[in-house]
Amino acid sequence: MISTPSVYVLKRATVEKCTPFLTHLLAASVHCLNFSSSSLFGQNVVSSSSVGSHENVAKMILEKRNAQEALRAFRLAESQPGFVHNCLTYRILIHKLGLQRRFKTVKKILHEMQTQGNCPPDETIFCTMVHDYGRAKMANEAVHVLNVMEELGCIPTIKVYNAILNVLVKHDFFVAKHFFRNTMMNSGISPNVYTFGILIKALCLLDRIWEAFRLLESMRHQGCEPSVVIYNTLIHAFCKKGKWDAGKGVMMKMMRSGCEPNEVTYHTLISGYCRLGELTEALELLENGVARGYFPDVITITKLIDALCEEGRADEAAQLMQQMEAKGCVTDVIAHNTLIKGLCKANKTESAHKILKGMANKGTTPNVASYNALIGGLCKDGKIDRAAAMVGEMEKNGCKPDAVTYNTLIHAFCIQDKVEEAFKLFDMMKERECTPELVTYYMLIYGLYRQSRVQEAFKFINEMKCKGSFPDTVTYSLQIHELCKQNKVAAAEDLLGEMSIRGHIPDVVTYSILIDGLCKRGHLVKAFDLLNRILIHMIF
Repeated sequence: MISTPSVYVLKRATVEKCTPFLTHLLAASVHCLNFSSSSLFGQNVVSSSSVGSHENVAKMILEKRNAQEALRAFRLAESQPGFVHNCLTYRILIHKLGLQRRFKTVKKILHEMQTQGNCPPDETIFCTMVHDYGRAKMANEAVHVLNVMEELGCIPTIKVYNAILNVLVKHDFFVAKHFFRNTMMNSGISPNVYTFGILIKALCLLDRIWEAFRLLESMRHQGCEPSVVIYNTLIHAFCKKGKWDAGKGVMMKMMRSGCEPNEVTYHTLISGYCRLGELTEALELLENGVARGYFPDVITITKLIDALCEEGRADEAAQLMQQMEAKGCVTDVIAHNTLIKGLCKANKTESAHKILKGMANKGTTPNVASYNALIGGLCKDGKIDRAAAMVGEMEKNGCKPDAVTYNTLIHAFCIQDKVEEAFKLFDMMKERECTPELVTYYMLIYGLYRQSRVQEAFKFINEMKCKGSFPDTVTYSLQIHELCKQNKVAAAEDLLGEMSIRGHIPDVVTYSILIDGLCKRGHLVKAFDLLNRILIHMIF
């Protein structure tokens, strides 16, 4: 074997004296020597010192594409002078083999670990094996890990039993229950809090909540105190079934036992009461929690704000946000948008605007939904010019208006018969490369129709069609509308049929126009028949 100094001398002599051909040949030889000593584990060159790190070897094994390559890298690593595998590298290899169901090879590796003596398999190795059996849907084989441990002279631990139990409950609860009673309990190992947690969670998922509750009582009698996770599992299960009071009862029980509720506990119950509209209970729970040092997360705060706004209590929602922020709770753009919508719904657009402007001071940047909520509220309040001015404010703050922004304003201007302003926004929309939607065209044409500017409406249609940007569905809908206005309902029905034949799917606006025309003409049977056709189309 050529030593490192010899390689250096050889390379230098080659560069200075050899012919180009020999230079190429010797450089290739040197590359091979370097590769054989340091590039055995992948495409990247790895120094011999880095190979000596168990973490590096474990990483290389894990990154291999398949089990065969992983095993090869494992063997190459152990061939390096002074390198000896430890439990980490063995565990990673076993996991890699298990992922590809190479369980026979796994057993051979386990025997190898046991016979070599320097790194006998521990509980972590066997738990990894159990998890891989579970992932492979091989629950029965997971139980047989106990036999493998016996063969190797290893004593099963509570962690291994819990790992097996966790696999079994996902496969068949009856089998899991049998394993718990007849195998685990007879092994001389006492179940711990994780054991009961696995069983209680499984019972809750099976909607056997009261059975899970009885098991909670049973574990306490066995001297095993339930954890906050177990209590939360039960609370969540009760709340999911709509039994909020039972969930709150579990919370009271946990507090009496000295187990303090955490964020999950409060969030589960507060969210549930908000869904029920029981805001008094939700706010009382929040107040009690804050007094005990609980700080709600942004999701819980948003739920409460939304529930308050839905009940028309937007001012209280604003106060709640202010109080929670004063206590150090974090709020985000979604929480603020929820509050802005609620305030606008309550016709409190001034307050909503203050919230929006104050967001930046808190480090929360308003997004397009923030501005759209306020613009919608201002339009609803009849403050259209001010709403339109918000577009400039948006752009100034680096927020690009979207189709919702423009459509909201276009609709508001059309309703107030300010069609010219609506068309200015339409032009701006296209200039800003914001694609108009079907509803955009409908609103503009509706605005023209409101002012009896029918010829201008058709001129607009023709202009858009020439540019290739006008949907055919709108054209048909307008023609149907015009025929219905002229009491030519039969012709309108024929046109609807032609529309479908030509592959243009009528939308809700098209159907609404024709149904309205039929009703005005007294053709109620035909109108109901058309409505039934729409419903059938929606279902199937």
